[in-house]
Amino acid sequence: MSGEKRILQLLLEAVAGGVFPGAVLLVARHKKTLFCEAVGNGAGLPAPRLMTSQTRFDLASLTKPLATALTVLCLVSQEKLQLDDSLAELLPST
Repeated sequence: MSGEKRILQLLLEAVAGGVFPGAVLLVARHKKTLFCEAVGNGAGLPAPRLMTSQTRFDLASLTKPLATALTVLCLVSQEKLQLDDSLAELLPST
């Protein structure tokens, strides 16, 4: 099974298992879309709507953890931080 088919299968299984009602996954590299799939439904009112590649999401309270995770991963890739570094090492008491 190709990687793309496996990813789609995992998304469909997650929707069927109630992990989330729907999702859109896009993988891109160097401004070229490598993979884009939409599965399931959004929680629209008055009725759910099918997910599409154009579905917009309200990230609201997800902004801080997403921005933090991306920043940490960038610092790891620049070898300025390691994932197993402790906060005590990074933020010594003053």
